[in-house]
Amino acid sequence: MPLGQSVGEFSLESTSVTYNKATHESQLISINMEGSLTGADESRVVMGTLELSQKLESDDGSYTWFGREFTIEGEARSVSGAGFFRYSGGNHWQLRGYITVLGGNSVAMEAEIHLATRSLKGTLYEWG
Repeated sequence: MPLGQSVGEFSLESTSVTYNKATHESQLISINMEGSLTGADESRVVMGTLELSQKLESDDGSYTWFGREFTIEGEARSVSGAGFFRYSGGNHWQLRGYITVLGGNSVAMEAEIHLATRSLKGTLYEWG
């Protein structure tokens, strides 16, 4: 199923990473991130936590996101999301899922984690 029209782009950088063993077969990786979101003629500061869940020694898994967006005017809103990730080679991981604004709309999301720069860059799409 193709994604809709692009409605924004984001660029986030890791501020810290925590590894936790969830079970004897799986792990949780919590990545605190901050950066910017652009789209709809506005720019926002974004802060949040990306949590990756995967089986030990696996190249793919699922993720959740929870964070806040802040406008230049000082408004803030909570955002959450979830989806799947997979290793795409060269120390890059692709993510695909959705983001929901608390009390608002959902958008589809595609992004890529770059290990060398400790960054997550992606695009938001209409989903309706």
